Amino acid sequence: MPSVSLSPPPKLQFFGTDGNPLVGGKVYTYAAGTTTPLTTYYDSTGTAVNTNPIILDTRGEANIWLPSAAYKFVLKSSTDTLIWTVDNITSAEALKAYMVTLLASFAAELADTTNATKGDALIGFRQSNASGALANAVGRTVHQKFQEIVSVKDFGATGDGVTDDTVAIQFAVTAAAGKALYFPAGTYIVSDIITLVSNTVVYGDQGITTLKLKAKTYAAANVSIFVLTGISNVYIYGLIFNGNKGNIGSARNPINTVYNTVKVTFDTCEWIACEGICLNVSTTTDSFAVLNCRFISCGGATDNSDGYRNQAIAFSSSAGARSKDIEITGNYFFAQGLDCISMCNLDDVVVSNNAAYDSYAFLYNNPTPYRTINLTVTGNVIYNTNQGSLNNLVNPVAIDLPRVSNASITGNAIFKCEQSGIGIFDDSVNVVVSGNSLVDCGYKAVSWYGGISVGGGAGVASGILEVVVANNTVVSTGTYTNMKFGILLDSDLEAVIISGNNLVNYVTSKYGYYVYTTIPGAANVFALTTNTPISATTLINDVDAYTGTITNWRKENTLTGYYFNGTKVVGIQQAAIANSGDATVNAILAALRTHGLIAT
Repeated sequence: MPSVSLSPPPKLQFFGTDGNPLVGGKVYTYAAGTTTPLTTYYDSTGTAVNTNPIILDTRGEANIWLPSAAYKFVLKSSTDTLIWTVDNITSAEALKAYMVTLLASFAAELADTTNATKGDALIGFRQSNASGALANAVGRTVHQKFQEIVSVKDFGATGDGVTDDTVAIQFAVTAAAGKALYFPAGTYIVSDIITLVSNTVVYGDQGITTLKLKAKTYAAANVSIFVLTGISNVYIYGLIFNGNKGNIGSARNPINTVYNTVKVTFDTCEWIACEGICLNVSTTTDSFAVLNCRFISCGGATDNSDGYRNQAIAFSSSAGARSKDIEITGNYFFAQGLDCISMCNLDDVVVSNNAAYDSYAFLYNNPTPYRTINLTVTGNVIYNTNQGSLNNLVNPVAIDLPRVSNASITGNAIFKCEQSGIGIFDDSVNVVVSGNSLVDCGYKAVSWYGGISVGGGAGVASGILEVVVANNTVVSTGTYTNMKFGILLDSDLEAVIISGNNLVNYVTSKYGYYVYTTIPGAANVFALTTNTPISATTLINDVDAYTGTITNWRKENTLTGYYFNGTKVVGIQQAAIANSGDATVNAILAALRTHGLIAT
C-alpha cells in the first residue's frame, strides 16, 4: 500500500461575514509585514501574474500561486469593506527554501573544524550493542569520544613512504599525553628524534605500520626514531621500525632509546634493517618489558663484512646506576649482528620463551664493574650462534654470564653453538644450570669448547662459587671433531656441584668432564685431572674438601657412548687399558685408574 496524504486545496475560496461565498471580493497581497504590493501567480508556471487586488469569481474562488517569499493577505468585500488581514503567509516553496538554508547552515556547522563547540561536538554518542544502548551508559558527544585517541594524521602525517612526517608526528605525540596515539597503516618517514611523553599508549596496525629512517647522512646524535627520557607509563604496540640499513651514512646510534624511565613496554613490535642498536636501555630504567617482538637482520652482519656490529636489546649503565624489574619474553631474533640481549647492572630479570636463529650470542652480561642480580633464563630456543670471521676468544657463548648472582638457567634448548652453549664466568655466585638441552655446543676450538662451561678463563682466578650444574643433557652428534667436552670446568671454583647430567656423544668427540688450568692443545687429548686448586667442590656429591680428590665422578651422571682414545668406556668401571708409548696418554690412563673408571 502506497503512503498517502491529504491534498492541498486546488483553489482558494473566500467567504463574507455572512458565511456566503465572497462573490467579487478582493484579495490584496503584500510583502509580509509591509504595505508593499507583492506579486502572486495564476498557475504553477509562475508566468501568468494575478491582478493585485485579485478579484474573486462567482464562487468566491481564485487561483493563487505563491513563490518562496512571505506574504501578507488583506481580504475585502467588493465595496472594499475590510474582512480580515493575515500576515506571514508562506508557501511550500518558502518552507523548502527555508529548510535548504537551515540544512546548509547546519552542514556548515557540522563541517566546522575550527570551533570546538561545532563539528563533532554537535553529535551525540552513547555506548551500545546490537540490542541498543547499554544500561548505565552515559551520553557524550562524538567530540568527547574522539578525544580519547590522537592519530598522527590529525596533525598532517601522511604515511605515504615519501613525505617526511617527523614534525607532524612530534606534534601528535605532544597532543597525546595521557591518551592513545594511533599510527594508521602506512610507512612514516622519520628524519630526526621523536621524543615520547608520559602516560601514553602508542600503537599501529600490526604488520602494516612502519616508521622508517629517511635516507640521508646523519649526525652522530640524531639517528634514533623514538627516545624516551625521564618518563613513565608508556606502552608501544604493533609498530615496525625500519633502520634503512646502508642508506644513513656512518652514524649508528640506537633506533630507540629508553633512558631513566618507569613502566615502559614494547609489545608485538618489529625491528628490521637496523645498523645501530635496536633498543638501547640506559641508566635507571625500572619495570621495562619487551614482549612478542621480532628483530630481523639488525646490528650488522655476523661475519663483520659490513664493518660494524650492534646488539638488538642493549642495557647500558654507569657503575652506580641499576635498573630493575626487567622482562624479555616471547621475542624472535634472526641474523642478529651482535648479542641479541646484552645486560648491565640489572636486578630482577626474566628472559623467557624467546627464539634466536643464526645470530651472535643470545644473552650476555657485561662484566666488571657491572653485576646482574636475580636472573631467570628459561624456555628459550637458540640455534646456530656464531662469530663469523671474527676471532673473539670470549664470545659467542650462547648464554654468556659473567658476574651474575642468584641466577636460574633452566629449560633452555641450544643447538649448534661455536663456543659453549652456557657459560658461567668471572665472579658469578649462586647459579643453577638445570634441565637444559644442548646439542653440538662448543664445537669451535677457541676458548670455551665445553657444552657447559664454568670458569674465569684458563689459569685466571674466577671468584665463582655456589654453582649447580644438574640434570642437563649435552649431546654431540659427532659432526664437529673439535667438540671435546660436555662440561668444562675452570680452576679456582668453590662449592660447585655437577650432578645428574646426561652426556651423549659419538666417537669423533673426546667427551665428558674436564677440570683444567691450561686448555689441552691436541684434539685427541682428554683428561680428568685432580691437581687443580678446587675448594669444597663436588662433581657428584662425593668430595674430599681438603685434598680436592674427586672420587666416583661418574656415579650420578650418565655417559652414553663415551670414547677414550678409540676405546669405548661405559659403566662404572671398564676393563683395563694398557699403557702406550705416549707419556701424556699414560698419565691420563693413570688418572682414570685412580678414579675407578678402568680396571688396574
